[in-house]
Amino acid sequence: MPPLRVSVMGHSFIRRLRDYAQKDSGNVNLRLHENKFQVNFRTSGGLTVSRMVRDIRFSAFERTPDIVFIQIGGNDIDSGIPVRTVFRDIISFSNFLVKGCEVKTVVIGQVFRRRRTGSYNEKVVELNKLLKDWTVRNEESNVCFHHHHGFWNSMDFLAPDGVHIRCTDTDTQQMHKYLQNVKRTILRAAKRFVG
Repeated sequence: MPPLRVSVMGHSFIRRLRDYAQKDSGNVNLRLHENKFQVNFRTSGGLTVSRMVRDIRFSAFERTPDIVFIQIGGNDIDSGIPVRTVFRDIISFSNFLVKGCEVKTVVIGQVFRRRRTGSYNEKVVELNKLLKDWTVRNEESNVCFHHHHGFWNSMDFLAPDGVHIRCTDTDTQQMHKYLQNVKRTILRAAKRFVG
């Protein structure tokens, strides 16, 4: 059986994950066996759902991926887009990937909190709940939600900018934890359609 094709896409978290994975040969291909998985990244800093939908890099595939992992939504909320609109747009794009592009499984990554004043983090909690509840009710849609483990009890994982996952030359623990989360959800998604 040929390797499963995986596309990991989204905003700057994915760009930073890609850069981290490429720095260390032990993290190449998200530490997934290359004879079983073929991972590529599609990313753009500051990406919002509306930009993702309009950018052909995120919906045109030479070879359709089997699994797509999406990390998106935080920049939309930070820009003042209503939570229900962000939710609707993420679900619509995910369904398009499944039905229109014939992706077997789309995984939506939990939106991360930020060090922000105001209601940003409350909106993140609301968006994550809407996404999770929808995917549970619509399990047959082949769209699922991934809760990132180890990032919710505190915000110690954040870089000094209060937005991104902390990752420096001497401190890669938080980014490695994110890589492991994405890897784990890809393995779980693969089990949905591989015996």
